[in-house]
Amino acid sequence: MNSQAPNPASSSTSMPRSLILLLATAVGVIAANLYYAQPLTAMISHALGLAPEAAGLVVTLTQLGYGLGVLFFAPLGDIVENRRLVLTLIGVAIFGLLGLAYVTEWIPYCIAAFATGVGASSVQIIVPFAAHLTPDAKRGQVVGNLMSGLMLGIMLSRPIASL
Repeated sequence: MNSQAPNPASSSTSMPRSLILLLATAVGVIAANLYYAQPLTAMISHALGLAPEAAGLVVTLTQLGYGLGVLFFAPLGDIVENRRLVLTLIGVAIFGLLGLAYVTEWIPYCIAAFATGVGASSVQIIVPFAAHLTPDAKRGQVVGNLMSGLMLGIMLSRPIASL
């Protein structure tokens, strides 16, 4: 008897192109959140009444949150249902982004930046989950499309933030 769960990708149907485009856009937008603050540190320091050097901590905390999210939450993708984990992390990112938009005090702003980074680690669950849902023959193409969306999000985040 085989006790393994059936692989949804074992069928001959491939993932719809619209879903691939949606996931590629999602990973790009989520990853871009890690880099939006870099060209804005001078404006952040002015808005919060800080020295410009201190505003660089926002970028650091966002990256630190991402690193810790990858370290602690990405491995949960093997244990917890991926959909629930991704939605939870996206909720954390939304909470962080709302905090970054509305908070005017330094400490809550740093907490929001950290939460945004933690939420951005959902990218590291979305890509393998999409690969798992894709038949072997199309897996490389789907992962390549998602990684293209990821790289576009990263590369375009700084120019978009400086508009």
